[in-house]
Amino acid sequence: MDIVRIPEFGRIPITQGNRKLIDRLKVFDCAHARQNHGIQIFDWSNIKHVSALNYVGVVHIPGLTVEILPKIDKQFIYEDDGKADLAQNNLLYMLSLSRRIPIRERDLAPLRLNKMPLLEAIIGIFLRRLLDELVIGIDHAYRTQEENSLFIKGKILIQEQIKKNLFHKERSYIKYDEYVSDTWLNRIMKATCKRLLQITQTKSVANLIFKAFAYFQFVEDFEIEEYHFDKVQITRSNERYIPLLEFCRIFLMDSSPAPGYGDNKTFSLLFPMDRLFEDFVAEFIYKYSSHFDIKRSTVHKQAAGKAKWLLTRKMSNGKALGMFRLKPDIVINDDRGGTHFILDTKWKYLLSDQEDSKNGISQADIYQLFAYAHRYNCSNNILLFPAVSGVSAKTYCVQGDENKQIRIEFLNMSRDMQKSRNDLKDEFKEIFKTAVFIPSIPLLSITK
Repeated sequence: MDIVRIPEFGRIPITQGNRKLIDRLKVFDCAHARQNHGIQIFDWSNIKHVSALNYVGVVHIPGLTVEILPKIDKQFIYEDDGKADLAQNNLLYMLSLSRRIPIRERDLAPLRLNKMPLLEAIIGIFLRRLLDELVIGIDHAYRTQEENSLFIKGKILIQEQIKKNLFHKERSYIKYDEYVSDTWLNRIMKATCKRLLQITQTKSVANLIFKAFAYFQFVEDFEIEEYHFDKVQITRSNERYIPLLEFCRIFLMDSSPAPGYGDNKTFSLLFPMDRLFEDFVAEFIYKYSSHFDIKRSTVHKQAAGKAKWLLTRKMSNGKALGMFRLKPDIVINDDRGGTHFILDTKWKYLLSDQEDSKNGISQADIYQLFAYAHRYNCSNNILLFPAVSGVSAKTYCVQGDENKQIRIEFLNMSRDMQKSRNDLKDEFKEIFKTAVFIPSIPLLSITK
């Protein structure tokens, strides 16, 4: 099986030798688009190559696995495996912190040593966590059973006893509760393991699946549908399985089959990179808020509970209707309930200062931050980008209201972020330092 590792917007050349695999990949992508409102993973407009779009993750079809990794710098290709390994490590760290999949930070250490392919690494993490929970105890539930038995347990159902056993005194029609492992949670876990066994190409991962099967020997096989997840009863004793259950939902429900090319052996696990970057930044700030002298309770991702309307429209009944909702990526309040910081993340590599004085920042993004600054009455409004060589942080302030700033700040994403998280914390701490305002600056002029 071929494994192709490319960055976002990276290219896979179309050659005579790989055309059949590329055709399978296109069938897969079309199926994905049909199931996801027309959203495709790849650009097929060029006859010489296939280009990835803004998703990261893995696509697996028979004979080919495509790993799409974060573009950790402006280069569109990985010059060596070391850079690709770094991008994979960063992707897994971002996924662990953003909780998009149930990867814990401590789960990442073995992967660094083994350097497993991305798909096998993610499957292996899931299985190790599943086995850890199964060792503690498989999910059980009481199920009410009725049967005509030679032995008495539970209680005798009198009406059924008379109806069925009038001439069979040796039998008793009984009703009892049985403690069983055949629960919907276990059925979903077992179905996920069966699916993973069809996908994995690694012997060590397959062995983990067989170990899990030993716990599910009394669990019925089911073809899992979306509504089956609603049948799972979460209790105090099984709530530890919730992250794994969500992982199963991704594996079983969010993957796109490619008809005609082995549905059961086709799989995708994909994440929009701009949304993943936003989630990572928000969770990093939340997790290490004390390092930035910020209270966790003041950090609001996706402006949760803090969204505002930009405009209102007067209705015929005299009431005002809010229009054009404002939802900054991250809102951080001060102790008095005011808005101290607004952050909008942008996963885009900017142009250098020499290439463009505005660095390629879109006017729409600046207008959006201006609207936030005005509507939230916020002084510190930040556009956060991945760092690029030759691009300096900048501060703009608004004419007529010099106490409001729009700042362009950067994070260095081209290093091992897990190993360098202390440096990353220091970068955020520097960003959160209150800027010095210069009253005489004209509209949106540069102050640093």
